Amino acid sequence: MALSNNLTAILNLIAFLCSVPIIASGIWLAAQPDNECIHLIRWPVVLLGLLVLVVSLTGFVGAYWYKETLLAFYLCCMAILIALLLILLVFAFVVTRPDGSYDVPGRGDREFRIQGFSPWLRSHIVNSKNWGAIRACLAETDVCSRLTSRYLSADQFFAGHISPLQQTMTSKRGEDWKAEEDKNLCNSWVTISEDGNVGVNRRQSKFWDRVDMQFRVNDPNTTCTIKTMVNRMSTISKLCKFWN
Repeated sequence: MALSNNLTAILNLIAFLCSVPIIASGIWLAAQPDNECIHLIRWPVVLLGLLVLVVSLTGFVGAYWYKETLLAFYLCCMAILIALLLILLVFAFVVTRPDGSYDVPGRGDREFRIQGFSPWLRSHIVNSKNWGAIRACLAETDVCSRLTSRYLSADQFFAGHISPLQQTMTSKRGEDWKAEEDKNLCNSWVTISEDGNVGVNRRQSKFWDRVDMQFRVNDPNTTCTIKTMVNRMSTISKLCKFWN
């Protein structure tokens, strides 16, 4: 019994010491300039650190001085935490297993459609408040800048393998496109399509390289990428077929 108590006390002492940098990290995040990413994680980090501190301290005191009441409280808390962790893991597996991906001919990666996500995840992503926070958080990361430095041409981009997160960052939502951008994209597409030097058997990647160049001639400060142009042009084409 003494050996098991000492072992429990040592493990909880280690957990107690680990809770200190967790709490310090949360406090450090809270002191940083406010943005969506920090806003989402700073208080959960602090709360997690405090929970670990309280539970581990209770376990340490109860095991070292053999306080049965504290040990019972500690074991109860551990049982609850383990149960919650298992529930969280099962829930995460269920809601993230349908990823909405499908193969695209001639592409190295897979496309992702929100209709293929689980109903719970889909409803939370579509929610404008949640999506706005997620998008603002992702916009402050270096996901897009890494893509720009990694894929220097459309050939490399279409043959590459990009993650769902990267596709999210490179897919511009329809409501973000301005009327002037739509007009510029359509004019650029028509100009390159009617260019006899390109030819009817042009490769898709080369064609969109030319469209991208033409688009930037009219709008040098654009933040649109080839990926966003392809997606937006696909949406415009579907709308045109609908009205025809």
